[in-house]
Amino acid sequence: MNLLMVISFFLYSCEKDNINLDQTIGCDKLTTALVNNEDEKIEAIINQVLHSYEPHNPNIPDDKERLEALIKKLDLCPNIKVTDSCYACMESLPPQSGLNLEITFNGSVLNKYIYLKHDNENNLSFSIIY
Repeated sequence: MNLLMVISFFLYSCEKDNINLDQTIGCDKLTTALVNNEDEKIEAIINQVLHSYEPHNPNIPDDKERLEALIKKLDLCPNIKVTDSCYACMESLPPQSGLNLEITFNGSVLNKYIYLKHDNENNLSFSIIY
């Protein structure tokens, strides 16, 4: 009986996580915002993911772990592909990271580049998109 409860718990947890991941990233809303160049909506969705993630690994800087979590969530979106990324690769004040995205929409492929800014407290936020 205990084994049955454990299996049920894991199945429920996995199912719940999949639902939460899709709700957190909002794949359809993000795809539409990217295609329509709706920077404010893109910023809100990206920042929601970045700011809601709680880092777990003490061996990785918090902002790098948040970037990796964002990439994993973007990879769950069927129309969005992260083709390249860099962590703190742009030497500016504050430093910036970047994501190169390939968006498939109505048979067309669009490429966008998102810049993410870092702050002194290892937080990461949307900066600008091209």
